[in-house]
Amino acid sequence: MVDNIPFLSVIIPVYNAERHIGDAVRSILCECYISLEIIAVDDGSTDNSAEILKSFSEVTYYKQANSGPAAARNLGVRMSKGDFILFLDADDLFPAGKIRQQLSYFEQRPEIEIVMGKSQFFFEDGSSKTVFRFPDETYQVLNVLLGSGLYRRSVFDKVGLFEESLQFSEDFDWFNRVRELGIPILVTDDIALYYRRHDTNMTHSMDLVKLKTIQMLKRSLDRRREEGEVRELPKLSEFKS
Repeated sequence: MVDNIPFLSVIIPVYNAERHIGDAVRSILCECYISLEIIAVDDGSTDNSAEILKSFSEVTYYKQANSGPAAARNLGVRMSKGDFILFLDADDLFPAGKIRQQLSYFEQRPEIEIVMGKSQFFFEDGSSKTVFRFPDETYQVLNVLLGSGLYRRSVFDKVGLFEESLQFSEDFDWFNRVRELGIPILVTDDIALYYRRHDTNMTHSMDLVKLKTIQMLKRSLDRRREEGEVRELPKLSEFKS
């Protein structure tokens, strides 16, 4: 750790990601941020992901029995030491300058606990551009993708970790809990994640995405009903400043 520079933890859940994991790690290293740890949690991969990860001296490697991305991220959070936490899926990339840019917002706005940016989609392996509705042909979206954010560690003390019973949309469920608790968020127009679409994405089916979205909204509504306060949750765009 370096004095007066926030120590960061980047957590990567990994499952059979040999095609992309090297690029993901290199996109973090290219940030050249000197006070940082990279934690990769191998969720029972059966390909060469482990060998690739172990070839990076900068990566701390853990392996667990296949339990899903929520469990992998939770283990990463528990093992991390950072004052701030970032997430990167094994097939995505950090854009140049992401870390320092997002840290600068915390310096300007110390009351903020989460900074979110836009995600830039890119496509390979014949992945369809018509699965999602994009606002324009830049394929830039504001969405609840964990990799587009930077999080104070204290957020997880307030909100808790990811729901491990969920194999999909655990990130959407977590963000709903953030909004239910009124956690201060700053949303910017910066590109904060390169999100790769390919033939093996977990959310390859749009029907599955829609189904899980509805299920996570119902989970949130049920929680609010239990608290006796059924109010509409703010949209991410409402956190822009």
